[in-house]
Amino acid sequence: MGLDLTVLRTAATAGLILIIPAALISRLLLGENAAQLWSWLFFALLLSGFVVAGAVAARLRTDTPMLHGVAAALLAFVVAQVFGVIASLASGNTISIPAMIVSAILAAFAGACGALGQDWLRRRNLRLS
Repeated sequence: MGLDLTVLRTAATAGLILIIPAALISRLLLGENAAQLWSWLFFALLLSGFVVAGAVAARLRTDTPMLHGVAAALLAFVVAQVFGVIASLASGNTISIPAMIVSAILAAFAGACGALGQDWLRRRNLRLS
């Protein structure tokens, strides 16, 4: 019951299609003095990318949807975080390890929600067929 790296790569890429533009636009346009409404909007877009990663992984691996969903979301998080850390260090900002841990937990939770939703839809469709 190992992880399928092809599934993880595919699912993480699907999530990063939402995560990277949302992170870039948020960083470039909003900055530190952003209105809370816009900050929450981009936060929701980021989380939806992790949900997508989890859902895609669950769709591709129906035998272990939760495992692959969480792993794909965490892979997408790590990839996005590498670029975020580099950008933060380049601009002279500090890195908050506790914030990164909380963000990783949120990403894993969002991936689990995506996997759970996708698995529920799959089971519902099987029952209706």
